[in-house]
Amino acid sequence: MKGGKDMKILVIDDEENVRLIVKRIIKDMGFQDLEVFEASEGREGTKLILNENGAIDLVITDYNMSPGKNGFEVAKFVKENYPNIPVILMTANHYMEENEETRNIGIKRIILKPFNLEEFKNVICEITGEK
Repeated sequence: MKGGKDMKILVIDDEENVRLIVKRIIKDMGFQDLEVFEASEGREGTKLILNENGAIDLVITDYNMSPGKNGFEVAKFVKENYPNIPVILMTANHYMEENEETRNIGIKRIILKPFNLEEFKNVICEITGEK
């Protein structure tokens, strides 16, 4: 995939294995000039966003994390402070797909865990505008 600019993606999940899998999938998609940041909980993720002055192209966060901020709180922080950053919420809770509150704060997509690899890639491409 040829992007016209550097791509910065933040992956937030309290499970290291999930972070590593998501990071590997994204890197294997072939983005040029890609930087993937990782955070193990929401508070750490929001600090990374602040440290980058909001220069993140996409946030992929788990919903249910502990301790600290959960994915909903991360998404709310992003949308209140950096409304142009798209947020993908990962969750094993199937009821979240229809949750009006998540849609109202501007979460771009909800991906159910365990996720289908092709569906995950398609969502990333859709949001980043890459093919």
